[in-house]
Amino acid sequence: MDSICDETKRLNYLETFFYQHEKVYLELMCKRIGLDYTLVDDYYLDTIISLLESLEKSKADYNWFFYELSKLKSYEDISSVLNIAIYPKYLESWFKSYLKIVKKDNINIEDRSKKCLKLIQNI
Repeated sequence: MDSICDETKRLNYLETFFYQHEKVYLELMCKRIGLDYTLVDDYYLDTIISLLESLEKSKADYNWFFYELSKLKSYEDISSVLNIAIYPKYLESWFKSYLKIVKKDNINIEDRSKKCLKLIQNI
């Protein structure tokens, strides 16, 4: 790696910008699933990481997942979200933890859907 770039400068760059990148990414992902990113806490980060793992394990298309999540009319009927996955049990498990956050932060489904759809339209 030394032949390509100065190791000290590279590490300095990572130390300077990694946190900023992580913060922006977390904000974007919170918006994609309808969470209030101003309330970000460790449990949001854990939920995002868990979601990414669940999407990979379930073999679900990421964009289709976010689209279907944005259209949910009820937290009790998540069949439209689960139907896009080859292995839906992983998404179902993730959704249970997501519901805990939604209830804890008192996020109603209409507001969540509006936030999600607004972001999807901008992407």
